[in-house]
Amino acid sequence: MYFVKGRNAGTQARNICFAIPLALGLLVAAVAPPTALAQGMMEYGGLMAMPKGVPGGDTIKNMTRSYGTVPNAISGQTATNVPPGITMTMPDGSIAVDQKKAAVFAAKADADYKQAKKILDNKASHTPANLHQAEKLFRDAISIRNSIWGYADPTIPKLLVMLGQVYELLKQPATAESCYQNSLVYINKKFGTGSAERLDTFERLAPLLVKQNKLSDAMSLQQQITLMKERKVGATDASTIEARLTWANTAKALDKPNTPDIYKQCLTDIDAAGTKLSPEKIAKYRSEIIPNYLETLKKQGREEEAKAAESSLTAAAPTAPAAAPAGASTTGAASPGTQATPAAPATPTIPTSPAQPATPAPATK
Repeated sequence: MYFVKGRNAGTQARNICFAIPLALGLLVAAVAPPTALAQGMMEYGGLMAMPKGVPGGDTIKNMTRSYGTVPNAISGQTATNVPPGITMTMPDGSIAVDQKKAAVFAAKADADYKQAKKILDNKASHTPANLHQAEKLFRDAISIRNSIWGYADPTIPKLLVMLGQVYELLKQPATAESCYQNSLVYINKKFGTGSAERLDTFERLAPLLVKQNKLSDAMSLQQQITLMKERKVGATDASTIEARLTWANTAKALDKPNTPDIYKQCLTDIDAAGTKLSPEKIAKYRSEIIPNYLETLKKQGREEEAKAAESSLTAAAPTAPAAAPAGASTTGAASPGTQATPAAPATPTIPTSPAQPATPAPATK
């Protein structure tokens, strides 16, 4: 027959592979109704039209890998705390995770996280011994999760931030900074370099950089924090104004030429906020911003602009609110023109795997 007359064994093998479906198709055609015959011919035509090349290495890996390869360990982190047997070497030499054991190890990582966070959240337990215990628990949880899910795990950045907080409490700022930087690496890998997921890490890292007198790096983060908050909650929100004011103060310390403009934008946002801000907050912000704004204008030789600004700002200064009468309640609903103090945000529950939703906490009886 035609298909056995190839020039070599490889050609013959390939021809045989395609002849078998043809023979089966002819056999089915002998007993099948016309509609089944038409479908069979269409499928056979599609098979013949497919590329004949050998599957690439990536295709083979994806077919034989149960969970995915394990990425490089995070900086300064080893997998020595990972239970034995979690990884296996595949036929192609790659390292994969035993899918059946992943759930067991993930449960251990979640237990470690909860125990460590309990120590971190309780200020009374911040003794060196307890903090070192929390350090070990957080590192164990990170090691396990990194070995199972690697960069695909959205929880690891949160754990790294908490571990950084532990190192700050242990007076190890360089190690804390490394944790925050590694958190950003995972976020960039998972969500992209421009992701808003970086905000929480930025808000931890920026003050730490200021404490270490790394003002240029801190100011860069403060600017990004301000822009992220502006996109998220608006320029007139109190958190955005405070972020911009922090940025302005760092810019002043570095003698940046745009410092007066940052302070001026703070004042513009305060005026635009209207009743979103309480009179007390407005007075507090203005008392800090106006002197710095005028000082930086004069320092840059912008005397006329400073005089005009001083005149307009003094004329527009709000009158201090009257004191509350004796016995008046200071709790409950906010009075007109004021903003009630928002409740503290709920602590997020760390999921046991990237694909699983967080388990809601049981209702308090």
